[in-house]
Amino acid sequence: MTNVREREKIAREIEKTSESIRKKHRALKTGRIEEDMALNKHFKPLIEPLQLFVDNPGKRATKRESRDEDAASALKRVKKKEEEKEEEKEGEEASETFECFATPRKFDDRSHDRVQPMGDKRKSDYVYGVYLHRDGLMFGNKRFNVDDADDIIIDDVRYAGTPGLYELIFKRIPDDALYTE
Repeated sequence: MTNVREREKIAREIEKTSESIRKKHRALKTGRIEEDMALNKHFKPLIEPLQLFVDNPGKRATKRESRDEDAASALKRVKKKEEEKEEEKEGEEASETFECFATPRKFDDRSHDRVQPMGDKRKSDYVYGVYLHRDGLMFGNKRFNVDDADDIIIDDVRYAGTPGLYELIFKRIPDDALYTE
């Protein structure tokens, strides 16, 4: 009798193991394992705290949650006020800049043609491109200037002002047709 029970137990283990192998083989075949591993690795910092929250529900968690919501809404309000102040400052700086450049200067028509399309805010690169600083125009942490011959001067180094270079410096998504490698 013990022999029969042991055999049944072994047969069930073999059946479970073979089913597990089949599932793993199917997953490997379809690429799900790599996908699951990548998702798990990517979202692990989010999943672990949420899992702890789900595993340990209680009154303290609810109280913390309401505090977090209040803190989050307060942070949102503060950020919104800061953004409004920054927009006002940008508007003032822009008007000051336009006043500085309002004095007529002789520019080559080529520079005007290149810079004019850059005025569209959706297309301009404010994160990595040229920006207005209290010291003048900056490109990263370097001073940026354009001379009368449309050459670009970055930190006292002169570069030939080509349409492709202007495109790369000023546009968030440059047009591939205008620049070369």
